[in-house]
Amino acid sequence: MLPRAVLLVPEPESTPTALGIIRSLGRVSIPVVAAASNLTTPSFFSRYVKHRLVCPALEFEPINLKDALIQFGKSVDEKPVLYASDDEHVAAIHHYRDEFSQYFHYHFLDKEVLLKSLDKREMYRACNRAGIETGNTLVIDDSASIDRIVDEAFIPSVLKPVRWVSLFDGKPRVIVSSFINLDKRQFPYEHWRNSET
Repeated sequence: MLPRAVLLVPEPESTPTALGIIRSLGRVSIPVVAAASNLTTPSFFSRYVKHRLVCPALEFEPINLKDALIQFGKSVDEKPVLYASDDEHVAAIHHYRDEFSQYFHYHFLDKEVLLKSLDKREMYRACNRAGIETGNTLVIDDSASIDRIVDEAFIPSVLKPVRWVSLFDGKPRVIVSSFINLDKRQFPYEHWRNSET
């Protein structure tokens, strides 16, 4: 049976997103190819993975990853569907959309829509404008809003990162990269300020 889904797995695989996608596809009998840079990535060991594609890491070799995926796409008779399990792979797929579209099915978004969906603040605002319910969310727009948020938030709180590091325009967008209690003594002010672009 030919592979019908190719899933890009982040490295390190620190969230269950990729495995969740693999299981969801596999449970409805869609053959899955897991593509990752490390043979020991947890998703490679799922019973639903029919083929393991070891390829260059996006972080260090985006062009080589693109080439490896295209080589794989050329080797199969039918275009598989390309899945991304993290924001960086979504950005990479968009960046190489012209080449990938020849060998993979993928829902390519307009660049402006893509950028808004990758920025958690913009996504939250778009949901509000569209009337889509979201959890109680406090958005950090600038360093002055930190004090307001500390006063409004309750402990424990989950601080979700606005995390998209663009490998393609050289502008890091990491604001916060971990779950922490929202507390002035623990909040990494300097990290946040230094990362703002």
